[in-house]
Amino acid sequence: MEKNTLIISDLHLTHLFDKKKFTYLVNLFKKADKLIINGDLWSYFMCDFVDFLESGWKKLFPLMLEKDCVYVHGNHDRKEWCNENTNLFSVKSCEKYSFEQNGQLFNIQHGHKNSGNFAKNKTIIKGIRKYKLDDKSYAIQETILKKLGEPVYAKIGAALNKKHKKQIRKHSKGQEIFIRSHTHSPEISLDKRYINTGFVNFGFGSYLLVNDQISLIKERYL
Repeated sequence: MEKNTLIISDLHLTHLFDKKKFTYLVNLFKKADKLIINGDLWSYFMCDFVDFLESGWKKLFPLMLEKDCVYVHGNHDRKEWCNENTNLFSVKSCEKYSFEQNGQLFNIQHGHKNSGNFAKNKTIIKGIRKYKLDDKSYAIQETILKKLGEPVYAKIGAALNKKHKKQIRKHSKGQEIFIRSHTHSPEISLDKRYINTGFVNFGFGSYLLVNDQISLIKERYL
């Protein structure tokens, strides 16, 4: 039987617990032999790392370790905002990660460094946290997704996907497949060697499953 490698991103977990999302993630992680989180597992813009670690989400950690979880940092959960306690839920934490399966090489990065990430200045980051701007952004995103649907919501980040693909054309010399996230716009374009895993939030989940096939899956969870 082929190994199931699950790549998922942009969960944006906080100190607040969501039972429906938790149940969805448990059932999803159980499908995996190997789990890779491609950034934004949790969000510093809404809580500190210790708050996340002590939240109800810690019930996921034993399962994540069981699946040999590799944790790639994103823009919401940057390396400097974490500490050695990433080992509570992952066997490895890094800025980028590569693996080979069935003779195919996969190159994994969150993608924010190729997307013109605006939240670099410490003053801006403090303002986002102080005025809870991410809360407001999530509320708008949830409304768009639920009222207009995932295809409309995904178009918001489609331009950033194009930026990712441009970077791949510019710098790639091999035949690896590049797996990115960050944009919340799930996409699989194997002819361009590009996959975006999308996001998990607001009752919608998208993720990549690699076994004898390469499948980008999009689904609702209730």
